[in-house]
Amino acid sequence: MALVIGAGCATASHAPRTAHEPAIAAHHAKAAPVWPSPLPLPALDDVPRARSWSDPFLIPPLFDAWPANAHVPNATQRAGLERLAARARGVERVALLDRCAAGLEHDAELAIDHAGDADVDFDRIYAPAVAAYRALVDEPGFAAYRHADAALYRAASLLASFDAARSRELFTRLVRDHASSPIAAIAHVRLGERAASDGDHATAEREFAAALSGVPASFGDYVAVRLAWARRELGQHARALDELIAVARRSSPADVIALLLSARSYAEIGVRDDAAAFYDAIAPQHTVEVLRRLAADYAVLGRFGDAAAILADVIERAPTCEDHVERVLLLERFAPPSELEAAITALVPIARERGDACSTAADALAGRIAWTWHAHPPARADAAQVSRMWDLAIELATTPERRAIALRDRAVLQGAIVRGDRRPAAWLAAAAKIQQAVAARPDDAALADIAVDTWQAVLALAPLTASERDRVREGLTANLDGPAGARARAVLATVR
Repeated sequence: MALVIGAGCATASHAPRTAHEPAIAAHHAKAAPVWPSPLPLPALDDVPRARSWSDPFLIPPLFDAWPANAHVPNATQRAGLERLAARARGVERVALLDRCAAGLEHDAELAIDHAGDADVDFDRIYAPAVAAYRALVDEPGFAAYRHADAALYRAASLLASFDAARSRELFTRLVRDHASSPIAAIAHVRLGERAASDGDHATAEREFAAALSGVPASFGDYVAVRLAWARRELGQHARALDELIAVARRSSPADVIALLLSARSYAEIGVRDDAAAFYDAIAPQHTVEVLRRLAADYAVLGRFGDAAAILADVIERAPTCEDHVERVLLLERFAPPSELEAAITALVPIARERGDACSTAADALAGRIAWTWHAHPPARADAAQVSRMWDLAIELATTPERRAIALRDRAVLQGAIVRGDRRPAAWLAAAAKIQQAVAARPDDAALADIAVDTWQAVLALAPLTASERDRVREGLTANLDGPAGARARAVLATVR
């Protein structure tokens, strides 16, 4: 960020103050948002923040006319400048105070740099600079100061972290009193950012429109995107879509953020089946990620069928476990059982290959659907579909324990065991089904333990008939050579 020190004085150029603003923002989390505010993307928290334009939160080099051999006054030099300012009047005094304020701000930045990762008291460190800028902009001779525009910008930018209302006043004063200054365009941007963060999209549109013709070319795409976004929030979807796509087309490479933001307007006015071709014609390398964004926007609008259809296009192009899981979640809201079953079947090989958090999500999802279908079957789900859904849940199980639980749950439901059911026949049917699963997976210790537990639970339902006791004895005997053999032997010894 360049600094104008004053008429007849040296000027200074140092590292952008914005480098410290994330930390300041965190420190003042309960206060108004810091300027320059981060690009607020409430619907895009999960997307990459890559930009094809230069970082919009660092001010572009607007002030090339200022001397390049400038320096910031140190504490000793500042003391001398303050003594001179005490005797000076008018513009001369303003110039000296401006130079002092710049030095104090620079000292604060150095203190932040030296603090490293330690806890920093931003209020204390920046207090001298904040006080200096507050006093500077109210000096009687300030209006005649040749660098008043730059001084206002620096004061407003710093005060944004500590007094948002005063900061807004100074930016407004800058654009009113120095409309022809190149800095005024950037002030309009800051006012637009603040309005957008406050939800005042009409003001944001006005400020970004005012800034668009005056900002440097390197900053133009950012402002154009923010302007289109404001219009999108105002419901001007056709105009916003055209403007966002125009930014993407003239960017090299195509701007990802502009494309992603355009998805919401496309969801409002575009034809779903044309979406892939539309974005392929603009930036085919980004079509998949934009379609994912479009699917999310359709879901926000409650158009779950459109969202699922778009994700189906994504899966055809670049299938991921996450895409499959998202599509299943969408289909669960409206699709018939056969379509949902097909979607989970397609998910199985990808989830099993991944073996990570997505696989765990798929496991839990399939188990929940299987249980729900069995306990409260959809109108069009038959017994065979319910059974196949349990098979999918078992196949998606990520651990032996999870697989054993799925097998047990299916057996419990299919065996008609419910809470409070004391009928031995129901428990024997469930135990037999679990034992069949053990036979298919003889090395599964967790499943074997569940089988022995179930046979033992049947014994607790006494009195049993002789035939029922024989079935329990046969079931426990089948486990003697397995991983739960010792427990099976101990339980078998209690059968009379």
